[in-house]
Amino acid sequence: VKGSGEITPNGMDTTISSYGFAIVMPVRQSGSVRLIGIVPKAHEADETITFEAVRADVERDTGVKVHEVNWFSTYRVHHRVAERFRAGRVFLCGDAGHIHSPAGGQGMNTGMGDAVNLAWKLAAVVQGRADARLLDSYEPERIAFAHKLIESTDK
Repeated sequence: VKGSGEITPNGMDTTISSYGFAIVMPVRQSGSVRLIGIVPKAHEADETITFEAVRADVERDTGVKVHEVNWFSTYRVHHRVAERFRAGRVFLCGDAGHIHSPAGGQGMNTGMGDAVNLAWKLAAVVQGRADARLLDSYEPERIAFAHKLIESTDK
């Protein structure tokens, strides 16, 4: 958006409201500001929501007076964990096994955790240092972790 008001140059401001959060980030030297936030519950089911429907909430919560909207979109947070992370010789890692809110920034970290957990086990089995049954531990360990992650990012 093009806006004015309480904007930290070269920074990011986060505010917490009764229905969630709002983030204000200036876009490098363009005079534009990126606004990210949670849609108030009164508008959650509205598939065709417009910026005008939330303008008053946005301006009140962020302190930014919006002069022009360049782009507005909504993103629905989905959270799921696959029933299985293994089927024979096929293993799921990362987003293939679990998706969740991006809040907390744990998506890539969790995917790398899946990969590391599986990699050392595969290496040990392939190199003959462990029995193939070691691979059976991957699924319950990572599914449990994924469920705990969703519980913490979905609050």
